[in-house]
Amino acid sequence: MRRSLIALGALAATAALTLLSGGANAALVCGTTQVVTSGQVITGPFTPSECFQAGDKLFGDFSGTGGSGAAALSFTFSGFGNVTLGITDSISNTGTTNITATLHYQVAVTAAGLAAGWRIDDITKDPTFNQFDSTGAVAEVILQGVSPEAGFNITCTRHEPTAVGDNCPVHTTFAPVTTMTVNETATVFPNTVVTGLTDTISQVVPEPASLGLLGTGLLGLGLLARRRR
Repeated sequence: MRRSLIALGALAATAALTLLSGGANAALVCGTTQVVTSGQVITGPFTPSECFQAGDKLFGDFSGTGGSGAAALSFTFSGFGNVTLGITDSISNTGTTNITATLHYQVAVTAAGLAAGWRIDDITKDPTFNQFDSTGAVAEVILQGVSPEAGFNITCTRHEPTAVGDNCPVHTTFAPVTTMTVNETATVFPNTVVTGLTDTISQVVPEPASLGLLGTGLLGLGLLARRRR
């Protein structure tokens, strides 16, 4: 019986770490936090310690390379729920070889969102661009998104005009997390002008079965403590 209670206690500890902390996630550190309204546009440049609260999510640690240096952020959301992050910038490739641009940021569930049970579990990514010269080569962008905490590595390709094999926007789901890093790389082909990137980040409440497992594990810890007394 004692071994069973110890095992149950260990299960509770594992469940608590997984469901309450979302696993091993990078912490989002905010020096300042600005609460934004849906549709609001914030003009850069940004410092890594600037954070923005959009509904039940915090965004911060913004950095990037390859753009104009005057990027702007927009947030579209409705209360607690999905948040669409728009990154507006000008990345023009008027040369003859590919160029790359990168974007880095972090997103986390707010304390109120955590209390309500929200966890981030999916993301949709899409680039916005056009031809620099409509009579020139077909415009093309390959967008890759990676997150070590969420464990996704997704890539989408799009042409203008459209071509066979285009698969943007791209969507992926993953095990729920409370905070995650997002690293993006846009490969911009000649005669292409990128005007923005869009990330829609969604969430889920842990399934009742998972919460039941957590409750059972915590009960086991209580019984174990009582038995030791």
